[in-house]
Amino acid sequence: MRILEVAGDIPLDSWMEKPFETALAYIQGVNVGQNTEGGTKIDLEGAAKKLFVNGEKIYNCEVFCVSCHQTNGKGLSTSQLPPLAKSPWVNSI
Repeated sequence: MRILEVAGDIPLDSWMEKPFETALAYIQGVNVGQNTEGGTKIDLEGAAKKLFVNGEKIYNCEVFCVSCHQTNGKGLSTSQLPPLAKSPWVNSI
């Protein structure tokens, strides 16, 4: 998209870096922090890999987990949406 190309050529203020990154990811059809080839790089094989890939698809679906908990799993605490990253509940599974 031309506007993003032009915006990328000029220095961004620190407060504009994340919105610009988010806009680029949206245009590319990925979530912020997601690998543009699709998915997260993992060292799993077989059934464990299949389970992880299916879970990632569900988590990253626009109206499911990622909307509130974010791609980094840190949530939106100001909106009372809790983090999943480093959560004992998630890490005990």
